Amino acid sequence: MAFAKQFQFSMFDPETAQASGIRAQWWDLFFFLILGIIISLAIRLAGTLLVFAFLVAPAVTGLLLSQRFNRIYAISIISASIATIFGLYASVKMDLPSGPAIVACLFMVLALGWIISRFRH
Repeated sequence: MAFAKQFQFSMFDPETAQASGIRAQWWDLFFFLILGIIISLAIRLAGTLLVFAFLVAPAVTGLLLSQRFNRIYAISIISASIATIFGLYASVKMDLPSGPAIVACLFMVLALGWIISRFRH
């Protein structure tokens, strides 16, 4: 990801980032501006429910199943992809609206992640 080091450094340790010469406040501003633009466009294109489900459910699934950032990222991407594929498949097969079908699959993947995390601890 472009600028990943700057974003992570400024988000998780802004004092050290400032001391290293990274302008943490500018990177925070840049990140939140880009995030706000993407979210507002996505809401207009896909709908509020689907956008916020994609923002929350994969991240929580990743956090339930791992403690390391790289694994959390990978689990989030994989869980969102699986839910999207199964949600679109269910939408076509059962003649359902695609957005709610994907959200239901995201919830099922999240519930499965929660169950797995309970058995691991």
